Amino acid sequence: MALLFLAGLVTSLLHPSLLATVPGKSACDLEVELETLQQEKDLLIKERDGMQGEIDILIREMDDLLSEKDIVSKERENLLREKVAITKERDTLQQDQDLLVQQRDTLQRENYELIKERDSLRKFKEFLPKDAEWRQARTYAEDITLDPDTSHPLLILSEDRRRVRRSYTSQDLLNTPERYDTYSCVLGEEKFTSGRHYWEVEVGGVLWYMGVCDESVSRKGQPVLSPETGYWTMGVRYGDGLWAFTSPKYALPTRVLPKTVGIFLDYEDGRVSFYNIEEGAELLTFHSQTFPKTLRPYFCTWLTNPPMTVLSVAR
Repeated sequence: MALLFLAGLVTSLLHPSLLATVPGKSACDLEVELETLQQEKDLLIKERDGMQGEIDILIREMDDLLSEKDIVSKERENLLREKVAITKERDTLQQDQDLLVQQRDTLQRENYELIKERDSLRKFKEFLPKDAEWRQARTYAEDITLDPDTSHPLLILSEDRRRVRRSYTSQDLLNTPERYDTYSCVLGEEKFTSGRHYWEVEVGGVLWYMGVCDESVSRKGQPVLSPETGYWTMGVRYGDGLWAFTSPKYALPTRVLPKTVGIFLDYEDGRVSFYNIEEGAELLTFHSQTFPKTLRPYFCTWLTNPPMTVLSVAR
């Protein structure tokens, strides 16, 4: 506004009617002064225009700042929402952690109680008669019969399918996937997927194996007897003592070879135990984390052994 006023003042001074009325100055002097004033006027106008441009720039910068302020405000709101969400998630995680700690403490207490119970049972077992465990297993006795569809062609089964012996003459039998074709083996007809089961086998001779196996084992070729291949077995090899067939196999401490062997399967406990019936003593126990889906009794006899007989056990 001041610039506009000054420009108007200069313009009015240049008016011809005023030039002749200024006392003490010649017309030449006045023209020089007026020309100077005109130049100052032009300069002021330029400065005004420059300042107007700066004002426009400041207005645009202010608009940009206002836009940035809006963006910052929105970002702040988003950050606040994220903070609230993170806080809730942290609280949830803390609750989960507290719950896990409680569960851990509970499991530790239960584990401690189980260890105490196990130790108590072990101490109690020391005072039981030597054959108490075998007699308890015997309460789960059941009848086992042999499956002719799995029998090696050299094996002869009795009519009641409870006795098997090896002959020197191979029978003309259909070679199905279920039938053993190398070792003179046969499976029991029973299939176990749960529960506890016990049976007894009368044995003799210098070469025989028995136990349980995974139903899905291959019946072709020479089987490798070990729990890793699906066999939980023991037996006599060429009369050189009793052996546990693991990988590697190992000899079992026994003074006299058993004549009758009891086999106890506890499916849920992952346990297969063998007992010397004459002494009521445990010969061997396999422990497994889990069994395959289906287990079956396994029998194998060689050479001129006496028949291997599955006995009928009274509970």
